Amino acid sequence: MNRRGSVFILVIWSLLFLGILAVGLSRRVFTEIELAAFSKTKVQARSLALAATKIGEQALLANKNPYIALNQFWSTGKLSEESPSAFRNIPLGEGEFSIRVYKPAPSPEEPAFEHFGLIDEERKLNINTADAKSLETLIRKVTSLDLMGANTLANSIVDWRDQDTFSSPGGAEDGYYSGLDPSYECKDAPFQVLEELHFVRGMTPQVFTQLEEFVTVFGNGVLNINTVGEDTLVALGLEESIVSRIVNYRRGLDQRDGSSDDKIFESAGSIGPELLDEGILSEEEAALVSSLASRGAIGVSSEHFALHAEGKADKRVKRIVCVMNRDGNVLSWRE
Repeated sequence: MNRRGSVFILVIWSLLFLGILAVGLSRRVFTEIELAAFSKTKVQARSLALAATKIGEQALLANKNPYIALNQFWSTGKLSEESPSAFRNIPLGEGEFSIRVYKPAPSPEEPAFEHFGLIDEERKLNINTADAKSLETLIRKVTSLDLMGANTLANSIVDWRDQDTFSSPGGAEDGYYSGLDPSYECKDAPFQVLEELHFVRGMTPQVFTQLEEFVTVFGNGVLNINTVGEDTLVALGLEESIVSRIVNYRRGLDQRDGSSDDKIFESAGSIGPELLDEGILSEEEAALVSSLASRGAIGVSSEHFALHAEGKADKRVKRIVCVMNRDGNVLSWRE
């Protein structure tokens, strides 16, 4: 009886061991299956995001106009007002892709921002070329900094990029940065990426978030009058009432950017005269705008475009942000 009992117990333990082994193996196999599926969707999502970048590139190459405007295909993805956007939730294989810019609502009172299309960089103020006054005006308009804070940051931006070692009033050179912990030197060379602003005196994470969509490091500093926003155009020294009238005229009867009735300026030299002829500006105001155009502060074209590609496969999402020129050459790439 004792022997039979011992055999029985041995069998029970053996079965228990085999059961535990089977459970372990099944979990391992299941995990490997899950990892394989995850890897597959990861590759698929990236391939879809890459497809979105190619669609954006072709949209730029197809635009042969000498001017760039918000109602063109690169910006809307539409061939007509009624057609769906070619940049929004486009199915491909087992997933879909979009060219999409999304920014959460900054507060409960303000809406979130969502745009399906590319964003031209010439609607933004170039931190490598803008003077301290223009930078200060923009910073005051779009960030939470007060006058002194905006002045400090603007002059520090200029000091960071210029090649001398002399501090502007309120700015910063090596003398300031060497006293920080950790310390570092002032760059004294042009900004290569916007994130360099984090090293500049007066910059904070909050201010960077507020400012980044209004500034760029790409281009020669000429603002495109057909795409620029009011806050950025004011930075050139124009009165807000003048800027408001220009932008409202550009938007056409429906007062929406990117629609078929937009008024498009086709040459820099025509901006002031057209606004005068249409009764939008007085002679003095139109002359001021023409002066900006003649000295190369405003124009009618854009050469650099930010593309936010998004690929989705199952629950996997892959995002690629790049900047390319009108020839499709990639100047910046982030994944």
